[in-house]
Amino acid sequence: IGVSALTPEQDDSRKEEWERVRDEAPVGLLGPTQLTLPVNAPMEERLLTDAWYARQRSPAADIRLLLAGLAKLFTTRAWRASPTVAPYVKTNGDVG
Repeated sequence: IGVSALTPEQDDSRKEEWERVRDEAPVGLLGPTQLTLPVNAPMEERLLTDAWYARQRSPAADIRLLLAGLAKLFTTRAWRASPTVAPYVKTNGDVG
C-alpha cells in the first residue's frame, strides 16, 4: 500500500514543494491513486492524490485501501478487456 511509482523523468520534473510531499510515503502497488483515479488522469492530479495520502496515511487507512483493492478484484469490470485494447483478429478476418 502506498503512492504510485514514478518514472525517473516524472520524478525529475517535480519542482514544487507540494509535489515532493508524496515522498513521505512508501511506493506501493495499491493506493488511493491507483484505486480512485483513471489511468489517464493528469500527472498533477495523481501527484495531488499521492500527497494527500502521504499526509493522511495510517494503518487503519491502509487496511481500508487493501480491502477496497480486494473488493475491486471481484468486480466484472476488473475482468473485462480494456476498451483501449484492440480485439484479437484471426487470420481469416474473424474477430476472436
